[in-house]
Amino acid sequence: MKRQNSFRDYTAESALFVRRALVAFLGILLLTGVLIANLYNLQILRFTDYQTR
Repeated sequence: MKRQNSFRDYTAESALFVRRALVAFLGILLLTGVLIANLYNLQILRFTDYQTR
């Protein structure tokens, strides 16, 4: 039977997880912003360059 490891620091592990999740969320938010900015550039600002009719 496994013994529980009494040396684990659950508070530190929880804080580490929260930091990693926050960094991942901010990265996703940043990349979504870049995608929206590029779509705005292509659809609104450069409309006449790509117009077919």
